[in-house]
Amino acid sequence: MLIRVLREAGGLGDLIRIFAVLQALKEKYPGSKIHLFCLSHYQELMMNGHCGAIDLFISVPHDLRRDRMSPIDEDQHRYLRTGCTYDLDIDLYCPAWVHERETRGAVTRERTELWATAAGVPTRRPIMYLSDEERTWARSWFEAILFPAWDGCGDSKKLIVIQPRSTASIRNWMEEHWCELILKFTQEGHAVVLLDNCTGPSHGWPSTLREINRPFGQLASIVSMADLVISPDSGVYHLAGALRVPALGIFHSTSGTIISSIWEGTGYAITPNGKSIRHDGCQDPCYGFSQRGRTRKCNSDGCVLAHQIMPGDVFRKGMEILNEHDGIDRGCQRLSAEAVH
Repeated sequence: MLIRVLREAGGLGDLIRIFAVLQALKEKYPGSKIHLFCLSHYQELMMNGHCGAIDLFISVPHDLRRDRMSPIDEDQHRYLRTGCTYDLDIDLYCPAWVHERETRGAVTRERTELWATAAGVPTRRPIMYLSDEERTWARSWFEAILFPAWDGCGDSKKLIVIQPRSTASIRNWMEEHWCELILKFTQEGHAVVLLDNCTGPSHGWPSTLREINRPFGQLASIVSMADLVISPDSGVYHLAGALRVPALGIFHSTSGTIISSIWEGTGYAITPNGKSIRHDGCQDPCYGFSQRGRTRKCNSDGCVLAHQIMPGDVFRKGMEILNEHDGIDRGCQRLSAEAVH
């Protein structure tokens, strides 16, 4: 059986969650072959055994892709022509967008569920696999970059990986809050690695190890070493989930409750409380829809609810998560022990 899966859009978090659909299709149709049509930028992420369910990746030109949910027309969109006759088409571009548009931001379903429903498979937790080469690279990275800066390694010292920015600016948290949060963790003796994969390096921030624009495989390898990942609603939050690494998301314009539900056991969310001050018409989460109160000022000044989530609250929640998962054999602890010897 030959299956054509269409996802002519990016988004690291979205593609990570689509792993679940592809993996479920392989189980539903044993012996099937899956051809994934996706933007070329994501070939390294989707292949190299990371998903384990894709037989052929077909690059889609960004400027020639079809509109969302438009007909699958090989005459109009030549990139759909492969010379193969497909037994089944799965269109994942994009049922989630349709749901969010139809509800005008009053979202009730997690995206993985929406894609799974469109594909006719059960919703399941996405899994990302690392290759032996990537695990070896992670060991080398830890021993060469992180371990020398660790300054006395022990089980009480944790590795915190922070992705401070989302590609959607309305989801971001204030830089001053990130700086204060980083200081709190470093003052507790923990190591912090700052990922700058969205908008470049952060100047004037507290001294941390920085990793800038790593390939997807290396990025995943670094995340796999973490004791805790902290980010806004971003792809790295979902990457941690697929690697079963504890992750704390800072949510305000999107629903932390819904989004974290696919990552039960390792995915956590901190959200505005009921006492947060809202501007007129603000209904959180707004998902960027003006019908739920999003204004131009939200774009220029950031989400007013985000500003009211305090670094101390995020720090305390982060420490709770670290304590909850204390004793679990995280990658940094295993490799640090080996490095000592």
